[in-house]
Amino acid sequence: MRQMFLVLAIASSAAIAAPIAKPPKYNEKALRAGLEEKLKDADSAKIKDITYSPTNNPKIWNICGSVNAKNGYGAYSGFGRFYGLVAEIEKGKPMYSISSV
Repeated sequence: MRQMFLVLAIASSAAIAAPIAKPPKYNEKALRAGLEEKLKDADSAKIKDITYSPTNNPKIWNICGSVNAKNGYGAYSGFGRFYGLVAEIEKGKPMYSISSV
């Protein structure tokens, strides 16, 4: 029993001590390019509340946030959530893939 507790304590302390990779630096231009397929007017998009969460791959992160963009009538439709992935293929150049708006 003591040995099992010791193994669990060492394993948990190693997991805590492991460095966590930082999410890629926010790149609004690249995010707008990722949103372009999903919005009628991506240039009009107002983006806020962006959060990142890690995946199993240290170079790929989940991203979510809120976006408000013009609809087909030219009026803003109100803030809605978006979800997707961001991968840093090259240092300082993230690529966004938005799956849901």
